[in-house]
Amino acid sequence: MSGTHLVLDAEVVATTAGAPTDIGAFGNVVGVVDGGTETHLTQFAVDDEGNLQQIAVSVVNKGANGVVVVQQ
Repeated sequence: MSGTHLVLDAEVVATTAGAPTDIGAFGNVVGVVDGGTETHLTQFAVDDEGNLQQIAVSVVNKGANGVVVVQQ
């Protein structure tokens, strides 16, 4: 099966505004919710080699504690 294994080759592959509290992924998109004085949703695109490219950052209501990625 392709795409079912994860190999950690770096300790840090991306940064967010705060400490990550939840991560969700589907297809080639990863969403990360972080906590702190403001809660942010940071979205990343995943390329064919597994590299992350930040594509969006949004401030969400404080207290958000989960993320899910849905594609249509």
